Amino acid sequence: MEDNQKSLLYLSYVVMNTDGVIQNQEYTLLKKIIEFEQVSKDSLAEFNKDIKKKSLEELRKIGLGGLMNASRRDQIKTLAWIYKMIYADDDVNIKEAQFLMYTIKPTDISYSELKKIAEKLPKI
Repeated sequence: MEDNQKSLLYLSYVVMNTDGVIQNQEYTLLKKIIEFEQVSKDSLAEFNKDIKKKSLEELRKIGLGGLMNASRRDQIKTLAWIYKMIYADDDVNIKEAQFLMYTIKPTDISYSELKKIAEKLPKI
């Protein structure tokens, strides 16, 4: 699985679970991400296997590692999807917002830049 796709899937999954409840809108957006980013069946199988056996902390570390190794363009796109995931259920949890801010910080990507790119991504 490509690092940028792995990062995107794993960080999306962590965000979905941050508040302890996976909302239908979040699940629908994850399916949209998989489709839009053309995640292969093999990559999806690896992801599904890992989310069953790894802790959220392990998944977060894997996702952040992939994010730091990605190009700036891929970092922005991944974080824009994460931004959309946080706002997917129209109820932004403080833990989700903190996660986004924590994840953005090492990339030196501004929140306003991220929001602008997120608005261009497909809607749920």
